[in-house]
Amino acid sequence: ATGTPGAQLTTRESMSAATPASTCGYACPALAMSAGLPCPRAGGTPKPTSEEEEILGVKPPEEGFEETGTWGGPVSGNMAQAASLYRDGKFEQASDMLFGLLEANKVPAKDVPETQKRLADCLYNMGLLQSALYYYQDAVQAGAVASALPRVIELSDKLRDDRRLLTILDGIQAGNIPADLRRDAGYFYGQLYFRKDDPETAKKALRSVSKDSKFYGRAQYTLGVILSLEGGNDAALAAFKEAVASGDGAAKAPKKGKAEKVDLISQEAQVAIGRTLYANEKYSQAVDAFRGVDRNGQ
Repeated sequence: ATGTPGAQLTTRESMSAATPASTCGYACPALAMSAGLPCPRAGGTPKPTSEEEEILGVKPPEEGFEETGTWGGPVSGNMAQAASLYRDGKFEQASDMLFGLLEANKVPAKDVPETQKRLADCLYNMGLLQSALYYYQDAVQAGAVASALPRVIELSDKLRDDRRLLTILDGIQAGNIPADLRRDAGYFYGQLYFRKDDPETAKKALRSVSKDSKFYGRAQYTLGVILSLEGGNDAALAAFKEAVASGDGAAKAPKKGKAEKVDLISQEAQVAIGRTLYANEKYSQAVDAFRGVDRNGQ
């Protein structure tokens, strides 16, 4: 993603270093000095620029400044300043600095993925979730899979926009996903392969979603849809019933009586049970299933 992360940002260009008197371009030494340029005729001396140049209004720290712990290890220089700002809850200033460093190509190539992720963290804490999602996605595509993918999954779900997530996952082998993320990623892989008209791979991915995943109910519902389309009514009904019991979350322990709150996944799965029974000419059972749809639901 390009553009500013929440505010209009301006990169401050440093002035030229020492310029010979014959080519400084200023007839008057005072004009040269007022413009910040050294002029040998006026006894001016060159100023170092890279160390003293401000990054979007934030002055770099003194040489040797180091910050540890905020981002999982010691960092120095401008990165240390950004880490210090982040640690102190100054997310807007930290995001400005990180954005400036990225835009000015002042971040070594190997550090770009984590820098994008850190910028996304700032935006996330500022409540700019859509902008944060863009930078988390960029970080994943640049190589920060383990650290940034959890946020991509979280925000894609929260913002109900999984289009780019599915594109990203299409370029990552499921086996390369960190083990602790596979329980959630399986649901999105299932969606990906279902949309690519590959039901067998989709079913395999959906069945890999563990019962403690927040996407378990949705995975079971999607699995039921695929099985129903294939004519596997009994298996589809079993999946839909799991979705009703789990709702929009992980599998739940059986409870007596009706749940206090009916969510959309439970509701849609209950309707799907009725439709599946009706298509199988089990009309009496279909009626009972439709009657099980909560009248206060959507």
